[in-house]
Amino acid sequence: ARVRFYVLRWLSLLLTQEFALPDVLRLWDSFLADEDRFQFLDFCCIAMLTTIRTRLMAGTFADNLKLLQEYPPIDVYQILIPAVDLRLKYRHGVDMLDALGPRRPRLEDLEREILRRT
Repeated sequence: ARVRFYVLRWLSLLLTQEFALPDVLRLWDSFLADEDRFQFLDFCCIAMLTTIRTRLMAGTFADNLKLLQEYPPIDVYQILIPAVDLRLKYRHGVDMLDALGPRRPRLEDLEREILRRT
């Protein structure tokens, strides 16, 4: 699905519509504690995509759009743990980020590369 159809809400509202308040507070604590501040939000979004990858790969555009706009209930740690792993792996320009050049990678670029590798 095209990123603009779902990610604007994810990023602009800092995932407040996708998770219950206690989970949102836990996520925000992670965003604020991260030295790169809200860059960790990008990794959380990528983790959200990889968590439902199988469903996305099997779904139609309409199904996927609905799934992404109404993210399924999930334990927030199933997002945070992979997000931390992704941040540690790609934080210092290792591997994939080097191929993307000196600019800060866009969420769409990271999403495409992560899905390609899994």
